[in-house]
Amino acid sequence: MLAFDKAKDETTLLGDRWLCRGGSALWVGSSGLGKSVLCLQAAITWAYGGEFFGIKPKRPLKSIIVQAENDAGDVSETVRGIIDRMALSQEERKLVFENVIIVQESFSTGARFADLCRRLASKHKPDLFWVDPLLSFIGGDISKQETASVFLRNELNPVSHSHGFAWCLIHHSGKPPKDAASSYQGFDKMYWGLGSSELTNWARTVITLNAVKSEDNDHFVLEVVKRGRRSGLVPSKPSAGITASKALPRVFLRHATDSIAWIEADEPEKRGAGRPEKVIKFEDYLEDVRPGISAGHLQELIMVRADVGREKAVKTTGLWEHGDKAKGAPVRIKNVGQGKAKKYVPFDVMEGHV
Repeated sequence: MLAFDKAKDETTLLGDRWLCRGGSALWVGSSGLGKSVLCLQAAITWAYGGEFFGIKPKRPLKSIIVQAENDAGDVSETVRGIIDRMALSQEERKLVFENVIIVQESFSTGARFADLCRRLASKHKPDLFWVDPLLSFIGGDISKQETASVFLRNELNPVSHSHGFAWCLIHHSGKPPKDAASSYQGFDKMYWGLGSSELTNWARTVITLNAVKSEDNDHFVLEVVKRGRRSGLVPSKPSAGITASKALPRVFLRHATDSIAWIEADEPEKRGAGRPEKVIKFEDYLEDVRPGISAGHLQELIMVRADVGREKAVKTTGLWEHGDKAKGAPVRIKNVGQGKAKKYVPFDVMEGHV
């Protein structure tokens, strides 16, 4: 036992022994957020050996995804959107199509479902076996420990242990509490999934996806709330997730606007109750804008000087560029860049007043 070398552990699949063969992961989120897309994106990313928001596979991983809710059209749209968004090479695409097997199943539950998984595992020899969603296949009252224990420990565990893969179960959260004081916080979030606490006790790791308050209503937080320190989940943007701890790592996400996929987002602006919104004066940035400045550079200046997040900085430059008659805000800057590369100069320069 003392001679164990984790660096040479052949059972490791993801992270720092975060998820190993014979292990299990519970992915929890509210209905309609996009859990299926998130998990399919993870499977596709790991299929060619890529990092999923910092979580690294030991090597390219093969996944079987058994799902009950999405038809062939839904799956095709999602796969195409994710692959196009990632701009994968031909070799990476080849690995994805070899390593991601999707099975539509809506008839099997309980022991019958476990037998189906055994046959699929024997045929395809996966590293990860995704079940989407758990409620469609458990075949009983998930709030009862006996039901959960029989399904997870007596029916699923023997399959994963004998075939050497890890389970990834996608699960719904319970109804949100009426008051914020009763909501799950910190490590308690691992018990957020609907049903018996046996789910969390059985799972080697728990990942949660939750909506967070933001002005655009399109900000979400992905957190590893059990064994998070080993996962490797980390934001790539310096301004995102800076308050996350190593024990409870998190990344802020949003839906891509040009495809069906998840992309990283900045941390939403935080405003205390009753505190006025910060006023950012254009005059404080005029000398920076006068010679011409890229949109990204101007937004970085605003973030540093005004001590605000990127979301606020982007909205500020948008207000200066387009104005707002209802708010009495005039146009302050003009975009003279080419294509998507925005470059700003003072609006008066274009009008010949400066």
